[in-house]
Amino acid sequence: MPRLKANPVRTLDAESLPTYLTEYINNKRLCDELTKRVGSMKATMMAYLEEHGVENEKGHRSIVVDGVATITRQRSVSTDLDEDAAEEWLVEHELRDQVIHEVTIEEFSEDDFFKVLFERKVPQDVVDGFNVTHEKFSFYVRGE
Repeated sequence: MPRLKANPVRTLDAESLPTYLTEYINNKRLCDELTKRVGSMKATMMAYLEEHGVENEKGHRSIVVDGVATITRQRSVSTDLDEDAAEEWLVEHELRDQVIHEVTIEEFSEDDFFKVLFERKVPQDVVDGFNVTHEKFSFYVRGE
């Protein structure tokens, strides 16, 4: 029997399973509905922040809601190199060869490996030794 990663909170018996499963389905449905609602509410508040928030020197927008909380739309900036534009510039200035390098990458071909094993008539127990089995478990509930 597979070992569970976490200990169950309670033990069930066949008699209590239908009630417990019904409660689970109802709570899961409620959780999904709340997740959608919270996402929609967040989008609404972000739009309100965009229009009415006070922006600081870093570009963050905030509104203090007295007695409740402060809501903030935090700005972050990242910079990436436009490699196409950079390469175009390098070509124009005849500098491409100083920056662009050919790289050889080793790749393990599983098909070629098994072809070698087959051609050499490697015994099946040796071949089986190269296989690794991974096991995982997923939990699904499908309604009737």
